[in-house]
Amino acid sequence: TENTILMDKQKVEKEQNSQLRNQVAYLLQLEQDQKKKIREQDSLVHTLQ
Repeated sequence: TENTILMDKQKVEKEQNSQLRNQVAYLLQLEQDQKKKIREQDSLVHTLQ
């Protein structure tokens, strides 16, 4: 029925939203790690100067 199709569509959209949220969280974590590395390298450069 049409109802079942809508429910399936909703389920798929929920799963996709969940995946996107996970990807965004992963990218944000990656960005934080990169910023931390850069800060550490900057600190090392200043120490060596």
